[in-house]
Amino acid sequence: MGKAKLKPLGKLNRETLKQLSHDQLCDIVLKLVERVEDLERRLNQNSSNSSKPPSSDPPGTQRKPKRPPSGKSPGGQPGHKGNFQKAFPEDRVNESKAVVPKRCDHCDHALKGHDPNPHRHQIVELPPIQLWIKEYLLHALKCGHCGKMTRGKLPKGTSARMMGPRLTALTALLSGSFRMSKREVQAFLKAVFELEIALGSVTRCEEAVTVAIEPAVKEAIVYAQAQPFANMDETGWKERRETAWLWTLDTALVAVYRIDAKRSGEAMKELLGDFAGVLGSDRYGAYTAYSRRRQLCWSHLLRDFEAIRAMRGKPGGIGRRLLSRARRIFILWHRVKANKLSRKKFRNRLVYHQLKLEGLLREGANLVYGKKIRNTCRRILKLRKSLWTFAHIKGVEPTNNAAERALRPAVLWRKGSFGTHSPLGSRFAESILTVRATLKRQGRDLFGFLTQACQATLAGAKAPSLLPT
Repeated sequence: MGKAKLKPLGKLNRETLKQLSHDQLCDIVLKLVERVEDLERRLNQNSSNSSKPPSSDPPGTQRKPKRPPSGKSPGGQPGHKGNFQKAFPEDRVNESKAVVPKRCDHCDHALKGHDPNPHRHQIVELPPIQLWIKEYLLHALKCGHCGKMTRGKLPKGTSARMMGPRLTALTALLSGSFRMSKREVQAFLKAVFELEIALGSVTRCEEAVTVAIEPAVKEAIVYAQAQPFANMDETGWKERRETAWLWTLDTALVAVYRIDAKRSGEAMKELLGDFAGVLGSDRYGAYTAYSRRRQLCWSHLLRDFEAIRAMRGKPGGIGRRLLSRARRIFILWHRVKANKLSRKKFRNRLVYHQLKLEGLLREGANLVYGKKIRNTCRRILKLRKSLWTFAHIKGVEPTNNAAERALRPAVLWRKGSFGTHSPLGSRFAESILTVRATLKRQGRDLFGFLTQACQATLAGAKAPSLLPT
């Protein structure tokens, strides 16, 4: 059916419609149907069929059915191996007191002897917290030769600021890892340590920690860019109340972050550097600038298929079949992850599902009406080679969930602090996020690392490394 080009008609009425040709009326009907379906799609958008977060779902949103109650009582079931607090070794015990019974609880007879293996009951308590204040008396003496005054200098490795390296690290830890506002940090230090500091001192601690961990962060970025595969994602940020973007490059043992004013291919390349491995990402257009092997996120695909399924008529049928085919692929993939199916057999079986899924996408791309589904299917087909990388390269995951998880702490921070208020604040945010996420992956101590970095800066020593050992 040919489509006549319509001129603007203004307000439609019966007389105007009578003057139109059959083809013009068909075009109007098709456009109205597409408009209605687009409005319905927007109205029905939620976290299951779009990129909207679950917190934005309206009341009554249908979620995945929960597992029916088992009828068992809450808590550990019979046969479950309990998790108990391990006793601290004897060299960690600060005070030990023997409790020896004097009389029998049953017959009140006097007891004698010694238990070679007494039961150990330990209590962990905080000692009275007091600041350790060290004072340097810097004497100034007058030279008998030239008459000028000379004042004593602080020993090397001593902070010129009031706050020492451990207190500086703790202050930055509270604001950068525990997402406390500067006023909350100020109140915490006063309540716990009886230390009153200005809000500007919190900012100066953040700046000092940024300088201390800068070598380690740069080293981590180079390491991440050299890995064989990584995931990448971005989220909105605010700097000086202006729109900015926080990017992450996530690998198995190192995750790095960067705040940029733009959401573009140039910003992506700044963080990627010379990365030549497999990049896992969503279908955002900036990632098309990466010309090497990619893995598209199947979690995003499933949400798109769910949105298509919600449409009426033929598009909805295509969406249902796309979802069904994708779920069959994931059933096979989970068997591979559980070592119940070899990768070779998985690839052989995947050929059939790949042909079927791409055929459904072509069917959706050629629909007469339904602009949204047509464009979605066409965009996916253009990148179809990047759908199946996970099947051929070991270590590559089919989803971009790792990068999305890496961004969640930053999103919570942004919601509480509304971003950063200066470029220096942004450097602190991306640096502390890099250190926090990387050390968590490696099971290392964050506070100890920050303290060591601050001490190394004061002593002019080499900063600690974020690289895995």
